[in-house]
Amino acid sequence: MCEPLFTGKYFAAYAEELAEKKSLLGFVHPSFRFPHKGEIVISKEGLILTNLEEIKFNELSKISLHYDSLYNRFWAGGIVGQYPRLAFLCRGEPLVLEFTKNGTRKRLYLLINWRFFTGFTDNRLVYEIMTQFLNPEVL
Repeated sequence: MCEPLFTGKYFAAYAEELAEKKSLLGFVHPSFRFPHKGEIVISKEGLILTNLEEIKFNELSKISLHYDSLYNRFWAGGIVGQYPRLAFLCRGEPLVLEFTKNGTRKRLYLLINWRFFTGFTDNRLVYEIMTQFLNPEVL
């Protein structure tokens, strides 16, 4: 890959993994629901998720920022003490990538540079960076 446009840390889970992992400890920290973590590097050609995947932009079929039944606003808000995090209200949506690798369709949920006290992420920034290099039908 070329020179990085963005680097950071990620938590990731495939859709099947989120469907299986419903531990209430996931309200405290995403590592209880997102089994993969590491460094993310984004270049003009795609992204590398260390310890997990290398995804070229031409392999993506859809990219979005949204809550759904697998990861909703309540999971994003979590709990710090007895109160939900600010991510319950905004900036907690997962970055969802749908892509095909070796003939298998995959859906991957990402939390990039997740912050403990607020639950905020850099997902919107990464989405904006990635959309510069994607075909409009992927968005």
